[in-house]
Amino acid sequence: MALKRLISEEMLQVSNGWVAPEAEGTKAILACPELAPLHPRITAVHEGLAAVTQPVVEDPKLKGISEEEATADRRHDEVIRGSHMLLTGISLLLGQGPDSAAVLAARDKLLPDGLESVNKTYRAEAGQAAQLSDRMADLEPLLNSVVVGGTTPARPLTHYVREWIALGAKLGKLEDERARLQATPSVVEGGAAVVDARNRWIRTANALLATATMAEVDAKVMAATFGPMWAAEKTADRRGRTPVKPEAGPGPNEPPTS
Repeated sequence: MALKRLISEEMLQVSNGWVAPEAEGTKAILACPELAPLHPRITAVHEGLAAVTQPVVEDPKLKGISEEEATADRRHDEVIRGSHMLLTGISLLLGQGPDSAAVLAARDKLLPDGLESVNKTYRAEAGQAAQLSDRMADLEPLLNSVVVGGTTPARPLTHYVREWIALGAKLGKLEDERARLQATPSVVEGGAAVVDARNRWIRTANALLATATMAEVDAKVMAATFGPMWAAEKTADRRGRTPVKPEAGPGPNEPPTS
C-alpha cells in the first residue's frame, strides 16, 4: 500500500490523531521513549500540510474576468441565434427560388456550424469570430440589405455581425488575461508547496512507523498509533485499483488480520 494515494484531507485526519492532545495516538507516541522525540517533527509537518491546503480564496481579478466573459458570451450568443433565425425566416418568406437560396447560402457561410456555434468554448468562439472577420467582404452586400429596427434605430444586419466579431475578440483577450493570471508564480508555487508538504508528511509517517517497528513497541501502541493510517491506506488502495483485486495477505505496513 502507498501513502501517496491518500488525499491531503486523509493525511491530515491521520496525523491529527498524532498531534491532538486528547488523541490516543498522541498519548501513545508521547508515552513511548523511542517515538516521543519524533513528536515535534510530526507536529511541524502536520501544521505545514494544513497551512498549504487551506481553501484558496478566489482571486477577485479572476472572478471579474469570469463575470465579464459571461456577460459578453450572453450577448454573443444572442446575436448568433438572432442572425441565424432572421436569415432562416427570410428564406422561408421568399419561398423557393434564387433569392431564398442566396439568403441560406449567406446564413451557412456566416455560421458554418449552425447554432452549435453557441456551444463552443470562449477561446473557440474567439477563433470563430476572427475567421468570420475574414469572410465579411463577401457577406456584407447581403447583410447590408437586411435592416433590423423598431424602437431602436434601424441598422443593417452587418452592424450586429460586427458586434458579434467584437465580442468574440473580447472573449479571446479575456481568456488570455485569465491564462496569465493563472500562470502567476504564486499559483505555481502554491501547487509545488502542496506536493512538497505531502512528501514531507509521507517521509515522516514512514519514519514514525519504521522507528516503532524497529523498537518493537507494544501491539496496543502500534494499533493506537497506526490503526487509522492503515485503515486510510486500505480505503485509498481500493479507490486506486480498478478492478479491486483480492489481497494475498496483509500489506507491509499493517498487521495481519485475525
